[in-house]
Formats: sequence, C-alpha cells, structure tokens
Amino acid sequence: MSQDIGELQRQISQLVRIGVVVELVAGTDTAIVEIGGVNSDPMQWTTQRAGPDADWWAPEPGEQVVVFAPFGDMAQAFIAFSLYQDQFAAPSTNPNVRRRTYKDGAVEQYDRSAHAYLLSIPSGGSFTVRVGDSSMTLTDGKLTFNAAQVEHVGDQATFGGQAVVKKLLTWLSGVAGNAGSGGGANSIQGGVNVTQGDVVVDGIGVKAHHHIEHDGPPTGSARA
Repeated sequence: MSQDIGELQRQISQLVRIGVVVELVAGTDTAIVEIGGVNSDPMQWTTQRAGPDADWWAPEPGEQVVVFAPFGDMAQAFIAFSLYQDQFAAPSTNPNVRRRTYKDGAVEQYDRSAHAYLLSIPSGGSFTVRVGDSSMTLTDGKLTFNAAQVEHVGDQATFGGQAVVKKLLTWLSGVAGNAGSGGGANSIQGGVNVTQGDVVVDGIGVKAHHHIEHDGPPTGSARA
C-alpha cells in the first residue's frame, strides 16, 4: 500500500514541471529542457494547428516553459506553453494590446482601444504580400507593386514627389497643371500629335489663328 502511495505521489509530482529550454534539436520539432538541474530527452512543444493547416513557432534557448508529463512519465513529456521571467519580461502590460516582439527588433501589435494595427520591421528588412503572380513589397525607402494592373478607385491621388511613367500615359478627362514652384517651363521632347482639336497659347490657336499679310487682309486659317 505504501509503495502504491509513493508511486502515486511520484506521478503527481512529475505531472507538471517548470523548466528552461536548453537547445533545439536540429531538423526536428523537439527541444531539450533543463528541469531541476537535469536535461530532459528531446520533447515536442504544443502548437495551435498541426494538420493540413499548420503553425510553426519554435521556442528558444533560455525560454521558461511549463512541461506536462502524462501519468508522470517523462518519456511522454511535452512543452505545454511558456512563462514570462525576469530575463524575458512581458512585452506589454496593457490589457487592450496584442503585441508580439522579435529578437531582431520587429514588432507586431494591435491596440483595440485605439483601433490601431502596427507592423514595424527593422531597417534593411522587407514586407511582402503575394497573391498568385502579383505582389507588393515594402522595403526601407521603396514600395514596389508587381501586377499586370494597378487600379486606384477614389476621388484623388496625390504624389508629393516626382512621378515617372516609362510607357504610354493615357488620360480620359483632360489634364491641367502649372510650371511648379521652381518656375520651370513644361517641356516635351519629341512631336505632339493633336486631332479633333487645337493647341491654344494665350488665346491664340495654332490651327485657328490668322496673320496679317503685308499690312493687308488677314490670312486664312492654317492648313494641314
């Protein structure tokens, strides 16, 4: 009877343990955990999904974890979840914030009180969204759209800097502008073909204007 009680006590004491990850076993989904000064055999850690839809986020050396051992059998033990500690404190204490921080300084956060989502990536990094063959990539100082078509639906698009169009530029409702703050003249290198209209400069049309011929009657309109 006393042996049964002793075995039961041992099993209960082994059910839940707190340890620290020592190393990840390369090429596997297992880690070695130090528990009470003794290194465990490689054990798996839990994940949110492990089927056709799967999730991967490995623990790291130094991370404090809770280990479950069914029936107190360490051969069946697995890492259940992690615990904050002095070395790796909670990244936030705001109850309205969901925040993830990464070792390289990247931050992913949603603040429900401010309705604000933040994704911050260190300089030199990149953020890419890909759908089929189309993609959008944001790097430090550049945003690249790679798609057969890019469509803006709205009343106005404003560019604070220069805009360069490498192929045909087509507008359907006219074009208006000025020389800009620098005062430079608008210029076109190459010919301009105008059909069903005229080019008017300070009220004088290229096609419709007339000249006075030798102080006599005005000439006719310009001909093609």
